[in-house]
Amino acid sequence: MLSTSLSYGSAPEQMYERFGSSSDGRATLVLIHGGYWRAQHDREHMRPLALALAKLGWSVVLAEYRRSPYLPGETLFDINTLLAALVAEPLILIGFSVGGQLALLTAGEHPNVQEVIALAPVTDLVATEKEELGEGAVRDWLHEPAQEHPDLDPSLSGSLGIPVTIFHGTSDVRVPIDHSRRYAQTQLKSGSNIRLKEIAGGGHFDLVDPLHPYFIELVETLEA
Repeated sequence: MLSTSLSYGSAPEQMYERFGSSSDGRATLVLIHGGYWRAQHDREHMRPLALALAKLGWSVVLAEYRRSPYLPGETLFDINTLLAALVAEPLILIGFSVGGQLALLTAGEHPNVQEVIALAPVTDLVATEKEELGEGAVRDWLHEPAQEHPDLDPSLSGSLGIPVTIFHGTSDVRVPIDHSRRYAQTQLKSGSNIRLKEIAGGGHFDLVDPLHPYFIELVETLEA
């Protein structure tokens, strides 16, 4: 299936690919990749998932964005700018790993975002730093303590006011499932409409593999 590449800014990373189309009024799916904010990890690892969803009749946007050390504001700016460019479309955000973090941080700024599906998301920036996850990824991205950036920490945010579904593998070593369990518990106490679906034995990258059995659950969640 061919994709169309479009820009939402002047930087090379400020672009996205669009796959498929929807003729039944369904929301556009915006896929936001992970990679622990490092420039060498781009949207490629989510392209198989984008293609699989497009083949099922969804309109899919595969996002790219800047991942510059010491410039976290660029990253949030890019995601918000892309979502603003899609203002005419109802959206569902599907974020993987730090893409989940970015989806949770930006969804509430855009009234056309109907739902967030977070796949093994980074939800606790301070814990991610303390546990040295991603080989010290928080330090490399921020160059200062995570506690100095509460605006980048989903665990410190309130309810989004829209449905949130988290998928997380119980055997994930890149982002431990305990992070999602704590986040979901806190959000539930605040009255959020949030569900945590644990994938027994699932690893981190299983959640972007359309050949993994969990993919059926993802599709069922989208169609619900």
